[in-house]
Amino acid sequence: GIPSEMQIQIAQQLEKKGFVLQQGKMATEKCGVVPVRTDIKDLNGDGKSEVFMVIGNACTSGAIGSTLYLFTQEADGKVQRHFGFSATDYELIPSKVAENPWPAVLVKGTGDCLPIWGYRGGRYGFDHLYETKKGACYVPQSDNVGG
Repeated sequence: GIPSEMQIQIAQQLEKKGFVLQQGKMATEKCGVVPVRTDIKDLNGDGKSEVFMVIGNACTSGAIGSTLYLFTQEADGKVQRHFGFSATDYELIPSKVAENPWPAVLVKGTGDCLPIWGYRGGRYGFDHLYETKKGACYVPQSDNVGG
């Protein structure tokens, strides 16, 4: 499971985003009880839990219908939030580099041009786009640049 101190810090961070625990369920004042999926992983093989949460519905997260969060715990015990944006799901892509065991994260949404986030310098950040259909990430350049 998730260590109790980590649970408390995650709840505090989610509270800042408008989520509260209500009778053991996640809720918001505006949207009521919302679905939550929690996945506990050891992403980098250090024996500590990292926590993915896919939370929400159309009321909390717009057309995509849920928000993806990742919580990690630093050496000093402080919980760090990564992500916090609309996504339907995620997929882990194993690292091929021994010096950086953290997997990349493919963020799933409603389209065919999906972002992949990589772990560098203690944080996840945008790495590149992945096309599920050829040309999905292509944006045509306008001939009328500058008006």
